[in-house]
Amino acid sequence: MATAATPEQTAKRPRIGVLALPNFPMMAFSAFLEPFRAANPLGARPAYSWTIVGLRAGPVAASNGLTIEAACSPEDQPQFDRIAVVSGGDADRIAPQGAWSWLRREARRGAQVGAVADGAFFIARAGLLDGHRCSIHWESEASFRENFPAVALTAELFVVEPRRFTSAGGVSAFDMALEMIEQDHGLALATAVSDWFVHDRARRSIDRGTLSLRARTGLSDTLMLKAIGLMESHMEPPLRAEEIAGRLELSRDSFERRFRAATGEPPIRYYRSIRLRRARDLVRRTALKVSEIAFACGFADAGRFSQAYRERFGVAPSADRRRLDAPVVADAP
Repeated sequence: MATAATPEQTAKRPRIGVLALPNFPMMAFSAFLEPFRAANPLGARPAYSWTIVGLRAGPVAASNGLTIEAACSPEDQPQFDRIAVVSGGDADRIAPQGAWSWLRREARRGAQVGAVADGAFFIARAGLLDGHRCSIHWESEASFRENFPAVALTAELFVVEPRRFTSAGGVSAFDMALEMIEQDHGLALATAVSDWFVHDRARRSIDRGTLSLRARTGLSDTLMLKAIGLMESHMEPPLRAEEIAGRLELSRDSFERRFRAATGEPPIRYYRSIRLRRARDLVRRTALKVSEIAFACGFADAGRFSQAYRERFGVAPSADRRRLDAPVVADAP
């Protein structure tokens, strides 16, 4: 049975600021903001207000080419109760000192500061996630862990703390917003919003490990999902096929036949693809040497790694990194 809001919750009307960085993902942006929008007509009174903030006031382009209008910029020193940074894969290369200063100042003032999708890179670079738990997209975990050892990564879909919040990206931002609505105004309103969007709140506390594997692979074979999980958690040194088979209590031949039937390719090739995707994340988002990345992803030497990388991605790792060296956005002169 849904609980009613307390008088203190009813009186709240949090002011939300959404800092949309260039090339932000529209899916994550909408998934975060729409539940708050729906809470206003579904509640007894308007529950939220929000403002879009850009690095500069004016249009901000999303990764799909659509634009939204930012009403103000960090230079205007807007004040909010909750600030969400929404960014795609460029968040580790956007370098606006003014925005970081504003976020730090708002955090000191008491605002709840957080991020959706790879916006976690942006606020972590500002030092705002040190000592906090953090959820981030699975593809970005390796580079995030390397760059920010003081941040405690978690396998949850989202994290909501009193002063910080993060989500794994995509529709997990929707689940996180529902959690915030419940904390702000009670379970009844959060449930009404969830029902309005025909959304199942069963995901609220789920560990995204199994969910992510099923969603990413489309597999239903639990044993083969476990095999892929073993591959992803054993990069250096990589497990041998017979070791994986043994952990699944299968013979090597039986494992390889079943894996090929489930995925369409042999396990050794699938495993190599996982390691190369991890390597690309490290090449593009860390300062590790190519040789260090090779060993971290289970390759015996940098030469063989570079050859495999070029075959897979059409570019050598060193060249791939050079293409991304320049910051995407910096402060205006």
